[in-house]
Amino acid sequence: MPPVHGRLVAKAVGNAVDLHLPVPVANMTHGGGLGLSQIICTAANARAADGKQPPDVNVRAYEEGYGTPWTIRCNAAGNVVRVPDPSVTVR
Repeated sequence: MPPVHGRLVAKAVGNAVDLHLPVPVANMTHGGGLGLSQIICTAANARAADGKQPPDVNVRAYEEGYGTPWTIRCNAAGNVVRVPDPSVTVR
């Protein structure tokens, strides 16, 4: 992962974590998304202190330059899985 300049902020909000990324994800994933997965899983594990398991913690990622977050979870294997938007109907 190339150097990321700026401040990454993670904050527990209710039953989720809001993760504010200082740059767009596309700029962070050169060579794969391993670094991003580690950041997301670390945030999910930190929030798990209240008894929730990391796979049950929603992490809402806010990318620099984008207003709407996307929601992901860290599964039991340590992989990042996107959580579908419940307001979107799949036909």
